[in-house]
Amino acid sequence: MSTNTVKIIGLQELQAKLEELPQNVARRILRVTVRRVGEQLRADMEDMAPKKTGFLAEHYNVKVSLKNGALAATAYIGPASGVYYNGVTYHKGIKVATGKHPTKGGALPVMSVARFQTFGTTRIKPNDFEKRAFEEWKDWGLEQIIQEIQDELEKAKR
Repeated sequence: MSTNTVKIIGLQELQAKLEELPQNVARRILRVTVRRVGEQLRADMEDMAPKKTGFLAEHYNVKVSLKNGALAATAYIGPASGVYYNGVTYHKGIKVATGKHPTKGGALPVMSVARFQTFGTTRIKPNDFEKRAFEEWKDWGLEQIIQEIQDELEKAKR
């Protein structure tokens, strides 16, 4: 839910090598590398997500966006869009409904479930598992992105 950013600065040599390649090859390298490393962060977030029903952990994804006209990529890692939690559950034999209709229940977007977990509610303590996962991942992830881009550049030279 919170936005965490890693900006890679001071890698002019790597950037120059990418710019020497045809644009479609360089963009493919960025897309593949950022997705592959982002998948590891997604997996870490899933591991740290609350597991009462497992719904939240099952609905995280990675979307990679490339900036037009530049060799820059962004990975959006978080709750999937268009996925809804069934609004009616049973707790100790009592019907508990969520969403728009408190008695009938309603669809609750996974984004809302993640928000409730991250910031808490009157009944749920805050659990910022996304930020903890990112903090544990960021140093390794940065090194991994650099290494994988270098590996992909070596493959592209062949």
